[in-house]
Amino acid sequence: MTHFIVKPFKFVVQWAHEYGQAHPKIQGIFWIVMSVVFMIVPNLIGRSLTETMGRNVASCISLLIVIPFVFALQKEDARKITSRSLLFMALGGVSAATVFSLFMGDIKINGDPASIPWLYYVVAVLYNSVLAPLYEEKLCRSLQLRGIQVIAGSLAAILLTSAIFGLAHKGNEMAMSVYAVILACMALYFRIGAIERAVAHGAYNFALDLHVSFLLLPA
Repeated sequence: MTHFIVKPFKFVVQWAHEYGQAHPKIQGIFWIVMSVVFMIVPNLIGRSLTETMGRNVASCISLLIVIPFVFALQKEDARKITSRSLLFMALGGVSAATVFSLFMGDIKINGDPASIPWLYYVVAVLYNSVLAPLYEEKLCRSLQLRGIQVIAGSLAAILLTSAIFGLAHKGNEMAMSVYAVILACMALYFRIGAIERAVAHGAYNFALDLHVSFLLLPA
């Protein structure tokens, strides 16, 4: 079964790299189409697994399956990753979360937080701090961003992908759009790759989750 998926995928990747070098706009359209495909696939996988594993575990598994394919699809022209740069990315993400938390309003939750199993929190941290950032950075600010940039230019790419990203995070549209603009500029103008951006993104999510957890602690 894996052979029937991996072999055609390798052909698609090779075609995208070789044909795309000579036809950049066609390649840009291809990146956009692939970003839509890989937005749909995790949802389909997650829905098929939710009944047996629960929504949170199913979401993690779906991203674990999809992320290697998304990263293999497109090679970024990014700077070299160092331990120092990863530390700066993490600190930047935490700093952004700290600023955002100052403007957070009241947090409402249904049920008693103490009754939630510890495994739920482990899965939530894995999803929010590792898997979702890797997936979203490669999907939104690699495939989508580069695709739109080739067709409509850098400014349009930054604004469109950031607006889409913001709308996908209902309740935090404005903050997420602004954060997405920063990440998109990091990708286009500073050659900061998906891994480094995912560290900043994951640190941001982790810091916010930690802040929310403290707010939910009994007085």
